[in-house]
Amino acid sequence: MKRWLLAGFLFCTPLFLSPYTLAATINTFASQMGGSNLVQLVHGEIPLLTTTYAGTAQQGTFPNALIFETNIAP
Repeated sequence: MKRWLLAGFLFCTPLFLSPYTLAATINTFASQMGGSNLVQLVHGEIPLLTTTYAGTAQQGTFPNALIFETNIAP
C-alpha cells in the first residue's frame, strides 16, 4: 500500500510543485559598484565578482562587503 501511495504521489504531483519549476522562477543577483551594477548569478557560470562598494565613496566603510539579492517570481 505504501508503494502505491508513493508512486501515485511521485507521478501525479502537478508540475508547479516540482523543484525544477520552482528553481526556474528564482533570480539571484550580486550587487556591485554600490548597487549601480547587478550581476545575475546563473547556474553553471562563474561570474567575476568584486566587493560591493569597490570604486565608490563607501569602500572605506565596507571594504569587504558582498551583497546578494534574490527575487522570486510570482
